[in-house]
Amino acid sequence: MIYRFIFLMLSLVMISCNSLNGSYVEKQNVNASIKGLMLAFDRATTGLRGKSANGRELVSRYQAPGSNSFDNAAMDKERAYSRLRILGDRRPYTLQIQHIIEKRKSDGVYELIRYDDIAAQEVLRKVLKELVTRPDREDFIDDIKAF
Repeated sequence: MIYRFIFLMLSLVMISCNSLNGSYVEKQNVNASIKGLMLAFDRATTGLRGKSANGRELVSRYQAPGSNSFDNAAMDKERAYSRLRILGDRRPYTLQIQHIIEKRKSDGVYELIRYDDIAAQEVLRKVLKELVTRPDREDFIDDIKAF
């Protein structure tokens, strides 16, 4: 039973990372590293739940729709998560963010209800704010050699 649940969750993550269909918000000309974008998205959301093999598509953990709570809502009747897609082969990148709201049907399978552009815009705002604090350069002082 537990293996079936894990397989289902991994399948959903992989399916959700394959394409960005539906409504999203976009920001062009973002001059940050991939690592910095990943850290900023992690901090701006409830944390990372999964990422693609090349690290260009990320999904956040589940949360209750309409809340800023960091409580895990993976098994709730309604749940939401954010998805970030990093486009471009080098800097500056284009960011696309979706906020997806799902509802559990009677058979236990989740189905997409809608895309929340307002929440996606808020996640984008938080990501850009985190980039200003330069999360990819936390050890900047440690890199400076006095002599």
